[in-house]
Amino acid sequence: MRMAAEETRKRLVDVTYRIMKESGFENLKAREIAREAGCTATVIYKYFDDLYYLITLASFKFLEDYIRESEKISRSGDNSIVQNKKAWRLFIKYAFQNPRIYENLFWGRGKMVYEDAVSEYFDLYADEISKESTAYYYITMFNADIGERDLIWLRRGVNQGYLEMEDALYISRVNQMIVRGMLLEHMDDYMVPGVAERAIDECICLVEKTIDTYLKK
Repeated sequence: MRMAAEETRKRLVDVTYRIMKESGFENLKAREIAREAGCTATVIYKYFDDLYYLITLASFKFLEDYIRESEKISRSGDNSIVQNKKAWRLFIKYAFQNPRIYENLFWGRGKMVYEDAVSEYFDLYADEISKESTAYYYITMFNADIGERDLIWLRRGVNQGYLEMEDALYISRVNQMIVRGMLLEHMDDYMVPGVAERAIDECICLVEKTIDTYLKK
């Protein structure tokens, strides 16, 4: 019974993800997911607290490539400041591919259920996540707070003598405001040819300038 329930939940998450890829999530209805999954809307509410929780679960599938590449940065052996810059570059690159998904997960309504949803996502798709990635999931991805994640590297930078703690806190706050602000600015035009590429370059430049301004060495 438990296995059947998990398979049903995964099927509904996968269907929701496919629909979101094609038409977004803003106007997504339970009956649309049910029709594609070959069930009734009642089944959705049997397995999930509400539609938005299911949408949040499906949103993590948009992060899979980002998570895999991000894990490599954490194991790269670079100093903490270089890792921090690489982490922001990667986040910005993928965020501008799906700005509504990223903004919602890390700053919007999705953030409210993020930790429960990512925990369930990890359980549902555990067989698809490498053993090497498991520790990274627990240490990093289970925290929805981008600022706190950013501070993982910046605190190391403080310990290594690159920054003062006061400056690290400031950098973390300002950089997430820069990234979110630019995502919001280009929410409606990011698919116009050249817009996302220019926005990515500008966003990375602003983030790295903030970091470089406060480096001690």
